[in-house]
Order: sequence, then structure tokens, then C-alpha cells
Amino acid sequence: MEWVVLLLKAALTFFSEKMDLFLRMLTTDLTTYNGGGMWQGVENIYQALLIVGLSLANIFVWVELIESTSKWAELRKSSVLITFVVEIIVVNAVMYYGKDILITVYSIGQGITRGVMEKTGMINASGQSLFNIQVSDDFIEAVGRMNISSGIALLIVIIIVSAWICVSTIAVLLTVYVRIFNLYILIAVSPLAFACAMSKRTRFVFENFCRTFASVTVEAVVLVLVMYLFSQFFSSGINIDMTQGSTPSSDTLGWLFTLLSPTLAIPAGGLNPANVTAVFEYLITMAFLFAVMLGMVKGSENLVKRIFGL
Repeated sequence: MEWVVLLLKAALTFFSEKMDLFLRMLTTDLTTYNGGGMWQGVENIYQALLIVGLSLANIFVWVELIESTSKWAELRKSSVLITFVVEIIVVNAVMYYGKDILITVYSIGQGITRGVMEKTGMINASGQSLFNIQVSDDFIEAVGRMNISSGIALLIVIIIVSAWICVSTIAVLLTVYVRIFNLYILIAVSPLAFACAMSKRTRFVFENFCRTFASVTVEAVVLVLVMYLFSQFFSSGINIDMTQGSTPSSDTLGWLFTLLSPTLAIPAGGLNPANVTAVFEYLITMAFLFAVMLGMVKGSENLVKRIFGL
């Protein structure tokens, strides 16, 4: 019956491989990610919107100057004119180098993310992923002692659990992909956001932009912490003795194990019903842990907003 475990191993291998991709995505430079093709598209959009942003920014500066000056004679004062000229220079400089400023801020966030990965042991000094989740040897041995009648039910459960692991993995990857696309979009439209900072009436747009960009940057660190905690939770969360069986009658899912035990009982000399129950409890607990992981990843955005107010 050990061949039944191969499906579960394949699902966990798929998860580990995609988590390697997950970690690389969080530490790869945006300008070189996926061959740099996406960044080239961002560059094209940025350059197109930069002209619009510069025009709007200069218009906003003029409007603010006129609104803050009650008399035309005040415009002739040297202090007012110098302030106006400085504002024009600063505005154009910030608009032109806004993309570089955002990339620098994100690079700082990436450095923190990489530091967290190295400290937690998720990657080594050379950047190689150490993220790996395996089926316990006790579980494999317990499955190997099961007979055909129990194996059929086991195969059905493993198919369901493996499918759930793959779905959870894809959902986590989608979360990271959406985050990266959000970064590209934010950088591409940043000229318009920077232009809005030059007017009191539209400054809230710029403030929202800064909060969103900071939130997406900090979210990378939170995602890494979530995956690290999940790996630790997974290694210590399935404490089921396959040799002695388990007594899950007090567990929330005890009714299910109690129902399965007599149905999957093995004749004398085989694996006893308690061991069969332990095998199924192991699988259901694994599926539950992946559900917890998915919930933690999906809730990371709200967590960042609540902790940092972003």
C-alpha cells in the first residue's frame, strides 16, 4: 500500500517547489523579474504618464501659488518668487526620479525580507531555499501495513487531501503574483500620484498611494513570517503516534474517526482499528493545517493594516 503515499508525496513536493518559487519572487529585483519583460511594459506606461504628471504638477503649483497670494503685488516679492522657483524645481525633480525613489524603498523592504529568510533558516547564505515538507516515516510504515479494503478508502482520502494541498498552494502563489502586479501598477501610475501631492485638494490621493505602496512592501515580510510559522506548525502540529494508535473520541472530529474505525477494521494479525484511525487523523490534520496556512496568507493584508495602520 505504500504506492498510495506517492500521490501525497507528489502533492507535498509540488508545494515545496512552489514555495521555492514563492521565496524567489519575494527577493527578485522587479527590474529583472521574469526576464525584465514586465518591467519594460511598466517603463513604457511610466514614460507616457510622466508627461501628463509633470503637466498636472506644474499646473497645481501655479494654482496653489495664486490661491495663496491675495494680491498680485505680492507675487513680485523676491521671497515669493524664490519659493515658487524652488517648488517648481523640486516638483519636477521628484516627478522625474519618482520611479527610482519607489524602487529604492522597495529594495529596502526586500533587504529586510531576505534578512528574515536567512535568520529563520528559510534560505541559506547563497539564497538557496531550505523550505521542505515531507510525510513522516511513521505514517508511511502505518500505510504499508494496511490491507486492500482499507487502502481503497485511504486512496480516496489521499486524493482529496492532495487536491486540497495543490489548491492551497496555487492560492498562495496567486496572492504573491497579485502583490507583484500591484507593485508594477503602483510604479507605473506613480507620476499621477506624485502630481496630486502638489494640490491641497488632491493630496489625499498621494497619501493613499504612499500608504498602499508601504502596505504592499511590508506585506512581503509578513508573508515570509507566515510561511515560516506554517513550516514550524506543520512539523510540530501533527503529533500522532502511528504505532500505538490514537483515541480521538474527545476530538472535534472524533465522530468521523469513530465512524471509520469499524468500517476499516483489519482482521487479526493486521493493523488494528486504532492505527487505521491514526492514519486518517493524520491526513485530516494535514488538510486542516493547509487550511490554516491559506487563512493566514489571505489575512496577512488585513494584519498589516491593523498593526501598521497602512
